[in-house]
Amino acid sequence: MIKHGFDRVVSLLALISFAPFILLVIIAILITGGQAIRSEACMGESGRMIRLYRFGRPAARSPLARRLSVFLAQSGLEDMPLLFNVLRGELSLIGPRPNRDPGAPHTMRPGLFTPKAPIAEAQRALDLDYIEHFSLARDAAIARAAICEALGLTRTGKRRR
Repeated sequence: MIKHGFDRVVSLLALISFAPFILLVIIAILITGGQAIRSEACMGESGRMIRLYRFGRPAARSPLARRLSVFLAQSGLEDMPLLFNVLRGELSLIGPRPNRDPGAPHTMRPGLFTPKAPIAEAQRALDLDYIEHFSLARDAAIARAAICEALGLTRTGKRRR
């Protein structure tokens, strides 16, 4: 319950703080003829179907459109609209990856930030391990790793070369 309330408050504060940036990205995508927001279906908690929202891709093939598309993808900012999913209670800030396997629904909300497996084949096992051994300390470690990655820092806080 504490985690759910924390998720909603942080997502609301982030959406308010980044509202001007979100608006600029939407305008830039629309100017290039792209779809501002795209969505995809996946399974949420207990197998409930949810739609995940992300920034769309610029449609034009201009240098500006290419730079915007690359910037959004490389920075991870194309996922910023997922904060609306967190605010709606469909995602958690930190949790297992959203599930696409209807035969194995998660027992907890999927997360915007997830534990990262070194190879894709190990991701499902890592997600199940996260669910079985959930702790706020582990969430804090995942959040720290995500922040360091976003800022281009190593886990020790030093800049990557």
